Amino acid sequence: PRANLRYSPIENLGLRLSYSSGYRAPQAYNEDLHIDALNHSVSIIEIDPNLEPEESHSISASADYYHTFGRLQANILVEGFYTSLNNVFTLIEKPADAAGNQVLMRTNADRAEVRGVNVEAKAALDANNSLSLGYTYQRSTYRTPVAWSENEAIPAEKSMLRSPDHYGYVGLNVRPVRNFDISIYGTYTGPMLVPHYMPDSADDVLKRTPSFFDAAVKLSYDIRLTRSITLQVNCGVKNAFNAFQNDVDFGALKDSGYIYGPGAPRMFFVGAKFTM
Repeated sequence: PRANLRYSPIENLGLRLSYSSGYRAPQAYNEDLHIDALNHSVSIIEIDPNLEPEESHSISASADYYHTFGRLQANILVEGFYTSLNNVFTLIEKPADAAGNQVLMRTNADRAEVRGVNVEAKAALDANNSLSLGYTYQRSTYRTPVAWSENEAIPAEKSMLRSPDHYGYVGLNVRPVRNFDISIYGTYTGPMLVPHYMPDSADDVLKRTPSFFDAAVKLSYDIRLTRSITLQVNCGVKNAFNAFQNDVDFGALKDSGYIYGPGAPRMFFVGAKFTM
């Protein structure tokens, strides 16, 4: 079930209150297996015989305001959200099997909560000149700490792994002259906890990653070849600040799941496309 209530006390201001619930059926396959398969290694996920469906209950409240300043159209959204997860799915590491394969068991943790606030703002002169940005702060925690390593001497963790508390985005599109566009965009990912599994579980560590800002710039120019055909040439750079993981695992015994941050280092590109 879900419900949504919207109310506008004044023109251009929308207040919204929402509730939704859902569930996630027991399953074995997930991205962890996919990563290990790419590494030509074998991981086995066992299903806990007592695994229960994961259930969620979410509530959010938001205020959405629009205003026009001459030619400038602006919008700001402020939203608070809270989600309660019951019988949340988690993976715990077990001793390797006789063939040396990594064994993980999918089981239920007690309960988890995700809550936070989200702020977004947009401003535009027209379709070709606009600015948008957003920021989210959230906390994702288990009610009872969850063990993440086979080594019982390593403390269980209450915070959800691979879940940053801070993240955001920014996008700027400008057309200074006819047919020439400049796009600047980026995403921010705050620190998070990422497990690093070692060949000997006694050496397993929980890494607190640095924050990353993945910025990109694209320049494009449209050349009208005929009435119906346009050639666009473009160039730019992705991950302009080279915000990239600096401790990638290597070797035959590497942890292929120990990956975080942007997927590629700084990269320059050029391109062309025809539109009709």
